[in-house]
Amino acid sequence: MINPMAIMSMIPQIKGNPLGILSQNGFSAPKNMSDPHDIVNHLVSSGQIDQNVINQAMQIAQSMGIKL
Repeated sequence: MINPMAIMSMIPQIKGNPLGILSQNGFSAPKNMSDPHDIVNHLVSSGQIDQNVINQAMQIAQSMGIKL
């Protein structure tokens, strides 16, 4: 399972090339997805990332002042 801090370190890369970065890290999403929320929802619904990990990453980001 990926840890929340790993997700946090990937945020700048994810913003620039979300599907490319995800595929480099073993995740997959349909090529036509571009909205970050849709991609995260797909990763959670397909079991690639646990919702608790997403929640923890969001809490860490918000505590650092990152607006999601």
